[in-house]
Amino acid sequence: MSILLANNKSQAIPTTTLVHGDSTPWNTHLSTSAVLIYDLELAQQLLILNGFLFMSDYLYDCFHHLFQTNLLVHRKSFQEIKKAIDHLGMT
Repeated sequence: MSILLANNKSQAIPTTTLVHGDSTPWNTHLSTSAVLIYDLELAQQLLILNGFLFMSDYLYDCFHHLFQTNLLVHRKSFQEIKKAIDHLGMT
């Protein structure tokens, strides 16, 4: 990250966000006033500079949530999960 910031020729201000790393329904709770997030030991910081994301697995949370929920909660087969993932790529 320090190399990217040192070579920031445009002087753009970088922003960061957090990627959970283990996003599943059982690691979150929706109350009437907040979304509570648990189990953050796999969380990582994501750097956004000049509109580019600098982290190789920024879509991991989406994939992990979809895969784990369909496999462990809905008991879907791998073929059904693959079809759901393929459908995401087509929309």
